[in-house]
Amino acid sequence: GLAWLSFVFADNDVDYYFDDISFQVDMGNLFRASTAEGSELYFTVISADQKTCAVGNLTRTDGINAAYSDVSVNGKLTIPATVQYLGDTYAVRFVGEGAFAGNTYFDNIIIPRGVTYLGNSAFWHSTLQTVSIPSTVKSFGLQVFSGNYQLQSVYSYIRKPFVFNEAVFSGNFNNQTHQYDFTTATLYVPAGKKSVYESTVAWDQFTNIEEMPLAGDVNNDDTVNVSDIVEVITLIQNASYQESADVNGDGLVNADDLNEIRDIILDE
Repeated sequence: GLAWLSFVFADNDVDYYFDDISFQVDMGNLFRASTAEGSELYFTVISADQKTCAVGNLTRTDGINAAYSDVSVNGKLTIPATVQYLGDTYAVRFVGEGAFAGNTYFDNIIIPRGVTYLGNSAFWHSTLQTVSIPSTVKSFGLQVFSGNYQLQSVYSYIRKPFVFNEAVFSGNFNNQTHQYDFTTATLYVPAGKKSVYESTVAWDQFTNIEEMPLAGDVNNDDTVNVSDIVEVITLIQNASYQESADVNGDGLVNADDLNEIRDIILDE
C-alpha cells in the first residue's frame, strides 16, 4: 500500500511514522556535509544507534526543511549515500519533506542507493530537469515532484515498480492545480521492465517510457552473473573506474554497485 512520513512535534523531539514504524528524531542532531560537487547539505539524524540520517533540516517546525546550506556548484547534485558525523559514518535513508522545494540551483539530482523514501514535496516547484531514483526507493510522499514543469528525464532503477499517488507529479496547492505534462518527459526504466511500468499506477501516466541498457553487464557478455561481481571487485581493488561498472549511475564504482548487481541477479 501507499506509505508516507508524518510527524508530530513534541518538546525537543520529532516523532516520525513510516510504514507503521515509528522513530524519534532528536532536534539537536542536525549537521552539514559536503557533496561530490562541493555543495553543502543539511542532514538530520534518524537513529544514532543504527547510524542513519535524512537529507534536509527536519528540526524546523515551519515546514521549510531546505537541505542546501551552501551551494558552491550549480547544475548537478549527487546526494551522498553516506556522510560523516561526529566521527561515525551515517547512511542516508530518506529525502526529507520539502528538502529541495523551490530549488533553483540544481537541475540534475542523483538520489543514492540506500534511500528508501522521498518525503512530501521533497522537490516541489523546483527547476529540476533530470532526476535519478535508486532501486532501493520503496514509496513516495505526496507532491514529491509537483510543479517541476522543466522535468524532462526521470531515470528509475526500481525493478519492481510500486503503485503511488498520482499527486506525486501533479497536485493542488494554495487552491491552484499543478498539472504535469507527461507527454514532454521520458521515463527511463531497467531493461526488460517497460511493460511492468506501463501497467503500474501511476507510472503509467508517462507517455514516453524507454528501457535503459542492461545494467550490471560489466564484462559485456550480454548477461548479468557472478563474473560481473568479480569484475567490479577487481576495479574497486585497483581504484579504477569503468562506466559499465557504475551500475547505479552515481559516478562511482564501489560496494553500492556490487549490491546493485546482486539485486539485478535476484530481480529485487
